[in-house]
Order: sequence, then C-alpha cells, then structure tokens
Amino acid sequence: MSCDWRRRKAWAQVAEDTGLTAVELETTFLQAKQAAVEHPPRLSPAERAELAAQTLALFGYLRSLGVQEMPMHGQQGLPRRSSQVGFAAVWEHLLHSLTKPTGDLEVLTMSKPEIIEALRLLDRRLSAPMTAIVAGGAAMILHFGSKRNTHDVDVLMQAGHFAQLRRFVRDVAQERGIPEDWMSDEVKGYADMLPPDYAQRLEPLGEFGFRHLRLWALGRPEQVAMKLASLRERDLVDLNLLLPAMTAAEKQVLIANVHRVSHIRGDWAQRMRYYLEEQGWEIG
Repeated sequence: MSCDWRRRKAWAQVAEDTGLTAVELETTFLQAKQAAVEHPPRLSPAERAELAAQTLALFGYLRSLGVQEMPMHGQQGLPRRSSQVGFAAVWEHLLHSLTKPTGDLEVLTMSKPEIIEALRLLDRRLSAPMTAIVAGGAAMILHFGSKRNTHDVDVLMQAGHFAQLRRFVRDVAQERGIPEDWMSDEVKGYADMLPPDYAQRLEPLGEFGFRHLRLWALGRPEQVAMKLASLRERDLVDLNLLLPAMTAAEKQVLIANVHRVSHIRGDWAQRMRYYLEEQGWEIG
C-alpha cells in the first residue's frame, strides 16, 4: 500500500469527521511539503521538536478516527522532515478551520483537534510526569467516538504538581484564546460514582506523542454512571452512544454500581435506576 494511498484514505476520514474536504487537506500537505523540499528550512532544535510534536498530534487524531496505518513509508518513528512540514501544515489548517471565534468565551466549544492541541501545548510546558483520568465530554470525543464538541476537559487528577498544572492551564488558555477553565476538576464531585475497582477498567487515552502528560479514560461502565448522575441533555445524547456498546460484563458492573451508590447517594441511584429501567434493563 503506497504512502499516497494511505494519506488519501486518512484525509477521507478527517473530512468525514470535520466537514472539510480531502482535496483541501491534500493540497495543504503537498504545498507545504513541496516548499520544504525546494527551500529546506533551517530549524532550531526547538523548532524541530515542535514540528515533530505537531505531526504526532495529527497522527494521534487520525488514530482516534480509526485510521490504522499512518500516511508514511514506515510505521515506526516519524516521517522525513519535508513530510513533517506538510503534516504540521495540515494540523494548523485543521485548528484554524475548526476554531470559530465568537467573542464570547462562555459559549466557545472545543472540537477534537482543538482538545488535542490544548493538551499538546500543556504537555510542552510540563517538566515532570502528570497523570489524569479524562471524563465527561472530552472522554466521549477522544475515546468513545462522539463527534460533538465540548466546553472543557474534565479530569480527575491522579499524580503530579497540581498548582503548576493550573498555572500552565491558564497559560495555554491565553495562547489559544480559550476559557481559563478549559481543563476542570469539577468532575471530582461525582467521584462517589466510581466503584472501588474502577482502576481495573481504565484505558490509555490516545497516542498523541505527549512526553509528560499521562492520560486515561474511564471504563464504559464508569463513564455511563457519571452520565446518569448528571443526566443533562448532552448526557442523554452520549448515553445513546454508550449503552448499545456495553458488553454483558460491563452491564453487570454498572448494575452492581447502582446498588452500591444507593447506600451513598440515594438520589443518584434512583436516577440511574429509573433511566435504565426505561431502557428495558432489569436492575433487581
């Protein structure tokens, strides 16, 4: 399978996800690559690292869309420098095309590429490992296949220098022109929804080439439980995506959690029970 064919196939997936055209993506890539071939840029080590990071961010995005083979000759490491210039140009084009300035940060939402870029810029600022569990809308977008946008990235912090992280989150907000609370730990208010063994079902979140940021996604039973606890309109949309994909084992985990939560938060448990029974579940 040729590299060109892989690239066109990848652009088709991006086009389906974003509404952009495969032609404009390929044109952006080829123009930037050709310019780099004809006039090789003299890059500093920092600029080379940024080029590689943008390429890896794009590749991570492609993997999240289900692209199995990256559009390069080998499947390990990075493509040649001129191709990195082309892929970085596509990444910038995606970010520019999908960002819709409103003048009102309160109504600004983030697409999948914009979430990845904010996380990439955050990772670039970190000097030590930082571990977090991503929940809510960002997890739906990055891990569970939702095509919607989100207002923020909900995280449960696990390890790292939290005060430093909050400062860097504000720095990224200023650089990207997004709300300062684009990353929020308010989801910790729903931590009681997580059963004691939830860590057994955590899954690594994407392959975005981050150096210090270690991100995990909740298992499907825990993601559903969180959604049932809040049950807003967007949660109902997410549940329509999550519930049909649940295995029999995952359903049993969720049912057991309903019974456990009933001893902690009766209101949450009742909400979970009513909704699931309306879907035909037998809670017992």
